Amino acid sequence: MTKLFLSTEHHNIERRYELKRRFIVGLTLVALFLTMLVGCSQSANFSLSNLKIGPGKVVSGEAVAISAFVTNTGGKEGSYTAKLTINGEEEESKSITLAAGESTDVNFSVTRSVTGTYDVTVGDLSSYFVVVQPAAFSLSNLNIMPTRQTTSGSLFVSVTVTNTGGSDGIYDLAYNIDDGPDRNVSSLSLGPDDSMEFSFDLPAGNAGKHKIAVGDLSCSFIVVEPIEISNLAIEPSKVAANEPIDISVSLSNPNESEEACDLPLEIDGIVEETQSIILAPGESKDVTFTVAREDIGDHDVTIGGISGSFTIVEPADLEISSIEFEPYHTVWPNEEVIISVFVRNNNDIEGSRDVVLYINGLEEETKSITLGAHELGSIAFSVSREDIGIYEVAIEGVSAYFSVATPISMKLEVAASTWRDAEPYDIYGAIETKLKIMGIRIVEEGEPYDSLLSVEYEETMHGLYTNFQYGTHIWCTLSLYDSAGKLILFEIITGETPGTVSLASWESLYSEAVTDFRLKDSYKSIGPVIAEELDSEYVFLKLFSDLKDSSSMTRENAVIALGEIPYNVRAVEPLLPLLLGDSSNNVRASVAKALGNILDVLGDQGAVAPLIHALLEDNYSSVRTNAAEALGKIGDVKAVDALEQAFQEDQNAGVRDMAEWALKQIQGG
Repeated sequence: MTKLFLSTEHHNIERRYELKRRFIVGLTLVALFLTMLVGCSQSANFSLSNLKIGPGKVVSGEAVAISAFVTNTGGKEGSYTAKLTINGEEEESKSITLAAGESTDVNFSVTRSVTGTYDVTVGDLSSYFVVVQPAAFSLSNLNIMPTRQTTSGSLFVSVTVTNTGGSDGIYDLAYNIDDGPDRNVSSLSLGPDDSMEFSFDLPAGNAGKHKIAVGDLSCSFIVVEPIEISNLAIEPSKVAANEPIDISVSLSNPNESEEACDLPLEIDGIVEETQSIILAPGESKDVTFTVAREDIGDHDVTIGGISGSFTIVEPADLEISSIEFEPYHTVWPNEEVIISVFVRNNNDIEGSRDVVLYINGLEEETKSITLGAHELGSIAFSVSREDIGIYEVAIEGVSAYFSVATPISMKLEVAASTWRDAEPYDIYGAIETKLKIMGIRIVEEGEPYDSLLSVEYEETMHGLYTNFQYGTHIWCTLSLYDSAGKLILFEIITGETPGTVSLASWESLYSEAVTDFRLKDSYKSIGPVIAEELDSEYVFLKLFSDLKDSSSMTRENAVIALGEIPYNVRAVEPLLPLLLGDSSNNVRASVAKALGNILDVLGDQGAVAPLIHALLEDNYSSVRTNAAEALGKIGDVKAVDALEQAFQEDQNAGVRDMAEWALKQIQGG
């Protein structure tokens, strides 16, 4: 155990000794290296970098700056001589002294008059610079448009500027008119060999021949007075969509030379069309544009600075308003009937349309009509028919009727007298109107006739009543004769003022008497009675056609006349549609009245159900009143429930009273 310990300790001592030896040797080597290094760094050493040449391109004779960066990398101060060589030849040298580690720039300045590329060397650094010619400018392609312009116009001038030199430059562009003073336009910057086309506008100026000069270039132009534009006209100024409009102006050439111009038409700010115009010296002419527009509304128009407008409106609406016949609705076979068609333009512009006449569904004839805004006009058709019957005339939903038959011709003789100074009641006119409603023809003196109606009309003054009460009495006799002179009808009609009328004036007495006279049932039935006595089919054709007339008054008169012919059962069927659907309150009321008169003895004949409907549903009280009366006259028990409902519920007292009366007629009591 002791032996092993000694061996290990000896080994450690040897190891420590070896490490110490190695350290001493390393330290010695480092000291030797440092000694050598210090000895070497004692001399100066120079390096060059960052060669600069500016500018790299110069105009001949312009200075070029050349510099390099020099550094003393040695261990002590020293001097260095920098040599500038251009194209291999020494140009200049400069000496500098720098301390150890010090740096500085070495600067040179050179010029060259000969253009070209020059190689530059400073030490081991090299580069180059270029010498070029200075900027020089040339002008070409001088143009002016137009070469002929008006005093109010402007000119467009263009010219090409080129830099023919070797460097950038600025050219001050100017012009003069008629060798006057120069006027600067712009300063143009151009590089070598660059070209630029430059343009500018200038006012045309005074009338005459002129010259413009830009640099050494020049060209001529002529200025004239403008063509005069006046009298803008737009016809028509209001039209329907897509209808043509003529827009015109007057042109005049004030110059002593032929002149041309482009005349544009603008609509709503957009050029619609342009016309090229040529005018001789002093010539005047009108120029017209024809346009159309679809958009409804106002549109602005401009020609040569003159403005106006036109309006597009909805197209004309020409509506058929009515149809009339002349001389009558009923004519002889082959007698001419003038059918007048009345047309109304409902819109704001003139318009035209074709009017097609149909008779019994077949096209008869077509005519055209033109009407101004809101104008009413008419077209007349002439037709005739041989066959007896009723003919329907139709034009675009508007219909009317005329009849062909052998009418009654009558001579009317009236004798009238009165105790008053004034003319008596116009009994002739009243009877003539009544007869014409029936379609009876009143002949002129000397013409043949089928019958003669002789009327004697007399007004007398009543005697004195009590308390100074007076009255007027009317006595009227009607005598109807056939063509052979045989008396076939004799009627006496009277009228008078009631005895209770006080004497206020003669006129009031007379008015009371005439009113009483006109209310007489016998007077109202003159026409129908005469027609029945003469047994004329013509009368019925006339009245049945009048039931379909567009005039409510004509329909009403026909209804009244048919209702006044006793036992006229053939009238029931054409009257019922009017009771249920006519647009006129008076016509419906007259139908209800007429049905009661006709069916007073004949009974239902299919009229009770429509009369019940009118009683309960019609909104016009007179229709309901007359329907109740008619149901009472007919006397059919089927109407009892409806009459009781009307009696209890109708809002109108007159209807309730008439329903009560009708119930009594049917139920008795």
